[in-house]
Amino acid sequence: MKYSNRISYSLAAETAKINRESRVGSRGTDANRMEPACWPGLRPSFTFNKESKIFVIGSCFATNIEKYLQSRGYICVSSCENRSNLISTGCLNKYTPASIWEEIAWAREIYDRDDSITLEDVQKCLFQVSDELYIDLHLHAVEPVDLATAFEWRKVVYSIYRDLFTCDVVVITLGLIESWYDERSERYICETPPRQALREKERFFFEQLDYQKCYNFVVSAIELIRKTNSPRIMLTTSPVVLQRTFTSDDVIVANMFSKSVLRAVTGQVVKDLDGIDYFPSYESVMLTRQNSIWKDDMMHVAEPFIAQIMSRVEGIYAPESFSKVSDNFDRIHDFVNAVSARDFSLARSIFTSIGDPGLEVPSDYYTSAAVLYWCDGDRNSAASILAKSNVGELSYTDVLVPLRILIARWAGDKDLVIGVRSWLKVNDGLTFKRLFHAASWLSYNGNKREAAVIAGLVRPQQVRRLSAQRRLVSILQAGGKSDQAKIISEIKFDSVPAVA
Repeated sequence: MKYSNRISYSLAAETAKINRESRVGSRGTDANRMEPACWPGLRPSFTFNKESKIFVIGSCFATNIEKYLQSRGYICVSSCENRSNLISTGCLNKYTPASIWEEIAWAREIYDRDDSITLEDVQKCLFQVSDELYIDLHLHAVEPVDLATAFEWRKVVYSIYRDLFTCDVVVITLGLIESWYDERSERYICETPPRQALREKERFFFEQLDYQKCYNFVVSAIELIRKTNSPRIMLTTSPVVLQRTFTSDDVIVANMFSKSVLRAVTGQVVKDLDGIDYFPSYESVMLTRQNSIWKDDMMHVAEPFIAQIMSRVEGIYAPESFSKVSDNFDRIHDFVNAVSARDFSLARSIFTSIGDPGLEVPSDYYTSAAVLYWCDGDRNSAASILAKSNVGELSYTDVLVPLRILIARWAGDKDLVIGVRSWLKVNDGLTFKRLFHAASWLSYNGNKREAAVIAGLVRPQQVRRLSAQRRLVSILQAGGKSDQAKIISEIKFDSVPAVA
């Protein structure tokens, strides 16, 4: 243990005296770190650079961290990109300390044995749904496949996880304590049992993990990671809200309990183990009093705010590699957040204050500015500002990028329409999320016909969630596209939505 919880008065007083962040600054003073956004201090015990091999594991918030790091040129060995087109990044999400430990332990056993995956290794993860089809209970939101495909999936997963044992930096985000245990395999699975597995539902048990179990899983996972290597570790609690609870509590209460347990666990692990830092993404999100930092589902954090969080992490932990893309960095992302939240009055105020955005400005600034001009009916300005942003340089945070199609049509720029469509086609992994988000944004803004146009670009095979299906059907019907609504409504699902 690095230090005891009980110290003398003199030492406590001295610690508080030299701690520049021992008090919360008052409103109206330079010491105010709560407004307009909350930025707790970071206490790095190590640094990394663009030569460091980084592995990110955890909930969907971890995926956002990984995307940010990749967009900034860091080596994320946990990424599915350039590995295989069989598995998308989201499939590797791990929401609980138990599911994180299970995947690491599975890979560690193979790595220590002979570094060669076998059919028996794969079958530990599978549930047989028919004579020929299997579903992997340890991957997020996947469909039943034949055994050969399931084997190939697991080969990809192992090829990724084996790099965990040789990387330089590990980032772990803890998401939930509501877990599911498979009594037959004696393993915790990734998420709610899929519908196909419910014919054997008696083998699955819901468990709300307590503090000690969570702590033990996290410590054990770190020990497995460090068995033959000593990577530095960054630990955080995901701010993403629980979608549904299987307890009798209100989901809001259940979520707060879950996050409180995990925040306590991360704090204790950082105290007990060397070479581990906590970075306060949870505090930044939960204590920032801006509606614009949340997506419309009120569960997920808006990508521009995640970029602001990670830019601070990058600036402290990778000072040699870090360079702000603009002196207006924070105001630009505040502006993007405001447009995303449809707070146009705030957006106009920030946009005016930005003036010249500078060089190397992220594409979501130009998209958001064009959207603002579009809402104001200023066709020429909308077209002009889009022309300043190269379609080939669109950033992962540019969640409203499909609106460029509407604006380009409105402005009569056929080349831009073709360019955005091509970008969406090439970036197929991002396409559904972008189209769904943009269509929902338009629908909430009252642009029903335009929302249906964007929703109509979604291909049926991209819809894998019941909640997404219902939302798309509603948008298409409201916008007068009943034929397309019927096609989407007839989609049959092989798996149920996740709870996180």
